[in-house]
Amino acid sequence: MKSKAFWILLILFPVFSNAQSILVNGCVSVGDTTLLSCPSCGTPPSSPFSAWTSSNTSIASIDIDGNLFGISTGTATITFTNVLGVSTSTTITVRTKAQTPTFNGSGGLPIEYCIGQTAISLSANSVTLGNLIWYNEDGSLTTSLLGSGGAPTPLTVSSGTTTYKVILSPFASNLCPSDTLIIPVIVNPNPVIITSNVSVCSGGSVMLSASGAGLGATYDWNGGIPNNSNITVTPLITTTYDVTGTDANGCQSTASATVTVNALPIISVVDGASQTICDDGSSITLTGTGASIYSWSGLDASGNAITNGASFVPPGSTTTTYTVTGTDGNGCSSSGTVDVTAALPSISVVGGSSQTVCDG
Repeated sequence: MKSKAFWILLILFPVFSNAQSILVNGCVSVGDTTLLSCPSCGTPPSSPFSAWTSSNTSIASIDIDGNLFGISTGTATITFTNVLGVSTSTTITVRTKAQTPTFNGSGGLPIEYCIGQTAISLSANSVTLGNLIWYNEDGSLTTSLLGSGGAPTPLTVSSGTTTYKVILSPFASNLCPSDTLIIPVIVNPNPVIITSNVSVCSGGSVMLSASGAGLGATYDWNGGIPNNSNITVTPLITTTYDVTGTDANGCQSTASATVTVNALPIISVVDGASQTICDDGSSITLTGTGASIYSWSGLDASGNAITNGASFVPPGSTTTTYTVTGTDGNGCSSSGTVDVTAALPSISVVGGSSQTVCDG
C-alpha cells in the first residue's frame, strides 16, 4: 500500500506517473533548432543546472530551455531530469532537410499584376520527391481547385501585397520537410488618366493632353501620335479621341477627350458688298451681321478707324474696300468685304455741250 507521502509527491511532481513524455515540436533536421518540452516531467532544477542532456552531442545538442540543435544525421537520446532526479528520455533522429522548392514562373519574384488582370496559379518545383503544400500569409492552408493546400491563384480585385508560402513534404522517411519558399504577389493600382474636352473652330487645330500615369509613362492616342502625352489634331467634325496611359508598372487605363468642332460664322454687310455715295462729304454707315463682335479695317476720310454701325465719311473720288471680321460666341471668326465708291454725279446737257442759235 502506497504511503500518504507518496501520493503527496505524486500530486506535486507527477513525473512519478507513467504519463510523462517528451514532446518534440516538429522534425529534427541538420542545422535547425527544434523546441522540446515535457509538461508532465516535473519541475526542472534551478539555473545554471539544466534538466536537458543529449547522449550524443555530435548528433544533437540541447540547451537549458529545451532548444535542440541538429548537428549531423543520426540518433541521440534526449533526457529530462527534474529537480527530484527523476528522468524521462526519448530517442530523436536527426534527418537531412528536403530541398527548398524553387519558384517556377517567368519574370522572377515578386510576382506583379495590375488590378483586374487575369492571374495564373502559382507554381513551384523541387528535385526532391514529395508533396508541395501551400499556405496563406497567416499560416492557414490555401484553398484552390486542387483542394486545401493546393497552389493558389492570386486575386487581383484590389491593390496590395499578399505573401504565399510553400514547403515540400518529402516522400522519403529519412528527410524532414523543406524550408519555406516565400512568394510575394503585388497587385498594382491602375493609373487614373486625366484629359479634358475642348472645342475648336472649323478648320482649326487644337492640342490634346493626357496625364496621370506618372513618371516613365506612355500614352497612345487613337488616330494620333503614339507614346506622346500631347497631340495636335485638326478634326473636320466633332470627334472623340481615346487615350491609353501605361504606367511604369505596365498597368493601363483609358480616358476620352471630345473635340467639338464649331462652324464659322457667315458674315455679310447690310446694303450689299458694293455701295456708292456722292463725293460731296456725304457719310455712310457700314454694318456687319452674322456674329457677335465686329472689327473693320479701312479708314475714313480723316484717317480714323471705322466702327460697326456708325456713320463716317469715306475718302473722296476713290473706291475703298473695307473688310469686316465677325467673331461669334464660340470665338470663331470669318470676314466679309464691301467696296465703297465716293464720286461726283455725272451731269449732261440736252442738245450737247456746244449749241448755236440765231441772233434775234
